[in-house]
Amino acid sequence: MPGIAGIVGLDRPVSSLKRDFSSMITSLEYNKDDLVKTVNAENYMIGVVNINDGQAISDCYSTADNSTTCLIDGDIFIDGGAMQSVDKEYPVPAESHWKKYVPYLYHMHGFDFIKHIKGCFNVVILDRREGLIYLANSRFGMRPLYYCSLNGYFLFSSELKSILRCSLLKRRLNERAVLEYFLFHYPLSGATYVEKVLLLDPATTITVRRSQIELNPYWDHDCLMHDRLLSVKDSLEGAEDLLRKAVNIMHMDSKKVALPVTGGFDSRTILALMNRDRKDLLLYSFGNADSPDVTIPMKIAQKLSYNYFHINLDDRYSAEFYNDCAKRTIMYSDGRCSLARAHYLYTSSIIGKTAKTIISGNCGSELLRPVHLTGEVISKNIYSLFRGDAAGLSNDLSNSVSSSKYYSREFLKRLSPYIDDCIAKVQERYDSHYGTNKRFYLFLLKEVLRKYFGAEFSIENPYLHNRLPYLDYDFVDFIFRTPFCGANYDFFVQNPFARIMGQLLYAHIIAANNVQLAKMSTSRMYAPSDLLSVCGKIKAASAYVYRKVFSRWKDNYCLLKGVSSFLSKNHDCINGNEYIDAENILSDGSNGNWQRERVEFYKAVSFAFWCGTLSR
Repeated sequence: MPGIAGIVGLDRPVSSLKRDFSSMITSLEYNKDDLVKTVNAENYMIGVVNINDGQAISDCYSTADNSTTCLIDGDIFIDGGAMQSVDKEYPVPAESHWKKYVPYLYHMHGFDFIKHIKGCFNVVILDRREGLIYLANSRFGMRPLYYCSLNGYFLFSSELKSILRCSLLKRRLNERAVLEYFLFHYPLSGATYVEKVLLLDPATTITVRRSQIELNPYWDHDCLMHDRLLSVKDSLEGAEDLLRKAVNIMHMDSKKVALPVTGGFDSRTILALMNRDRKDLLLYSFGNADSPDVTIPMKIAQKLSYNYFHINLDDRYSAEFYNDCAKRTIMYSDGRCSLARAHYLYTSSIIGKTAKTIISGNCGSELLRPVHLTGEVISKNIYSLFRGDAAGLSNDLSNSVSSSKYYSREFLKRLSPYIDDCIAKVQERYDSHYGTNKRFYLFLLKEVLRKYFGAEFSIENPYLHNRLPYLDYDFVDFIFRTPFCGANYDFFVQNPFARIMGQLLYAHIIAANNVQLAKMSTSRMYAPSDLLSVCGKIKAASAYVYRKVFSRWKDNYCLLKGVSSFLSKNHDCINGNEYIDAENILSDGSNGNWQRERVEFYKAVSFAFWCGTLSR
């Protein structure tokens, strides 16, 4: 990690593109100790780069006869049965890492090898017997894979900026993708900000054989949707067992492991299930010193005697580090992360010096509790997209465009006629016999998770491996059959007593595995164990009402001063962008009015900064 890239000649040799390929691979190297492995032949040049995690492994593996080579970007896990079947047939070195089994699985199963692996990955297979190149990503596509066909060549990379280094590509902005970004927080489907460059859909393969390119899905997210659900008892037992297995397989190959802990339930559940020697486990949190997402993890670590580290996001952070971290956040994510998430990069850069693997609670709440709020992850327009009729939605989106303060009037006027196309694009893709909420969750699985949390992966990649137990294939397959999954509620249910079901799952798991942890309060002002008694539920309900009345937005990540610093140091870049309204941005940035529309402001400023890459 952090990436993979390649050039394949469809009808011509690639030797003339050696300099381009070298530039593509170099763009994936972030640290002096990054490991790089390249393989090439007359019609292809492919390379993989990964961080040095204490093992001199370049994520490039071959069979003993060299007929199959596998390059891996990300993390792959294989169950014991599949490895045993390989061991019976092939001389795999003893005590090998999971990844070394992949080329042998391909040897045994052909394209079906993908059914025997799981994780968050992009994988490239060079099959010299059949003369083909095979690419595949994981079920949820958390690690991006960009690709395009240009003048007899096929290009791919895990980073868009890597493809932009190739002289074959003319850098032209995909304005429709920008409109979709403005409306929905993400370009839809496979669209990217650059014309002719596409983002591979999740659970999809690309086969390149001579001059032919073929794309095929290998798994259907629809299979997760069920009408008949398991009982609560069976759901609790099965979910706990599968999540425990997922948590503990994901740190087996790591000498040191870190766990980001907040005041919530996701990471606390992982901690309760983790079987790890405490001397090799580091709990950490980040934010202002008085933030509940800092004070609560600190109390947990102290009471349970864990190693703990607090990353303080204070005035010193905003003055000395924020600007650089914000710029890298935007650039490392290819414009998919806004400057509001600079603290994730800052945190990863610090934790990565101690542990190269973190086990995070990303995507837990999105799957185990029904989505009920719009904001940075789910835009208001996505909600409207699934809520109403096409005519009403068209008016809603048109009003959204006309009322925007931060995008150029000329740009919005030019693109407004394509709003109906955006609507049709989603409605056609998610037009199924399922009800509104299940259709929305298919959109969440195929679009939102990989484009929101996947962007976070990209900014963490240069420093560490972020592994996600809540996206373990077996756990996800199971949880969608339970009443705890958010897909099995009504669309955007607002009843807090209905939404509490997901927290009950967390509470049962925590209480069954760590009584002390279950009794310690969360940032919601009640403990997990409170949800398991009548009196405790009354306390939780009272806390909910209190938060509803008195809670206010707090600048726990020092964004106000950080954003101000960023604007003062990068206003030239913002002024020169034709797609945003620089006057409104700089005016609101100086008087503080941007805080009323924080998400839109972050998006417009970040996009303006990223746009500068097209002219470099």
